Amino acid sequence: MKRLSRRSTPALGHRPPEQTAPDGRPSGTSAPLLVVDDLATEFATPGGPVLALRNAGLVLPQGRTLGVVGESGSGKSVLVRSIMRLLRSRGVRHEGSVRFDGEELLTASNARMRKIWGDRIAMVFQDPMTTLHPNHRIGFQITEALREHLPLSPDEAQDRALRLLESVAIPEPARRLRQYPHEMSGGMRQRIVIAIAIACAPDLLLADEPTTALDVTVQAQVLDLLSLHQSRRGMAMILVSHDLAVVSSRTDELAVMYSGQIVESGPTAAVLDAPLMPYTAALLRSTPTVDKAPGTRLHTIPGEPLPPERRVTGCRFASRCRYAVERCLTTEPPLAATPGGRGYRCHLPLDGTAAQEALAANLARGRTAAGLAVTETDVVRGA
Repeated sequence: MKRLSRRSTPALGHRPPEQTAPDGRPSGTSAPLLVVDDLATEFATPGGPVLALRNAGLVLPQGRTLGVVGESGSGKSVLVRSIMRLLRSRGVRHEGSVRFDGEELLTASNARMRKIWGDRIAMVFQDPMTTLHPNHRIGFQITEALREHLPLSPDEAQDRALRLLESVAIPEPARRLRQYPHEMSGGMRQRIVIAIAIACAPDLLLADEPTTALDVTVQAQVLDLLSLHQSRRGMAMILVSHDLAVVSSRTDELAVMYSGQIVESGPTAAVLDAPLMPYTAALLRSTPTVDKAPGTRLHTIPGEPLPPERRVTGCRFASRCRYAVERCLTTEPPLAATPGGRGYRCHLPLDGTAAQEALAANLARGRTAAGLAVTETDVVRGA
């Protein structure tokens, strides 16, 4: 795997751990719980190696929540599964570092990872039907996780499982312990997955699009449960979502991913209020809001996401960016940081005059350096 290091620049997706959050709360201890540095993940395929994750870096203190957003295929799930070491096929290679509570996970043995999974780090997957075993009762699946890590008798594990179902608002918990996954609704199955994940009070919870395929009301209930148990147990959490509305009110920090890279990061409110990366701004323009009149046409990002196997010499968003200039096609943007701890990968950050000058030049000739058509109407509409 080709090295992609830029270790002279700070990691994305974090605020320095001893600083204070925008709401005045401390952002964590001086020793972060999770530190991901220059993480890359490569898959071997019949068509050649595919670098699905590159240059990923983040720091997450205890008790804080990091949101990870981006289009489908941007690398969000690969990131969290790489952190948890769930991609263990012979055809997968990792580079970089994932340090959890000071321990390097990428070089840890499989036996050591089995001790960590469920006990110190747990995951809530997006599809509870594939997470839960269809042929085992709910009670067995919860108590199995408990007895794997805790010195509990069968009766003690059963009692703990009952209380866990109560804690995630499952009605008639004693009866539900005897049921199978197919006997429950999607929302109830996801609550049970959460119960299994928090059973051993992990320090870090990875939630990979936990509200996929749930209706809006149930989505809010599931997210409220995650927030409640996080605050009760002091867990750190990485919340993966394609929905900016979900992460806007439930995360402290935000990392925006595109084509296998984290392209912008910082405090959630700062990123959403004043994005530096054109891709982040484009995502925000594409998000429906309640203040738009009925029938308002939603803005779209032109073109298609760049597949991870495609090699480019410049910015991976250049072909879809209305600010793109020749430099964007020939030079990969370095990882840059602002004095306030914001991170971004862009030659023309939106807080500078260079971006507006580039847009004006592209408008004058009707296209960007990458050949994307740009019109005054597009800019007025925010396209």
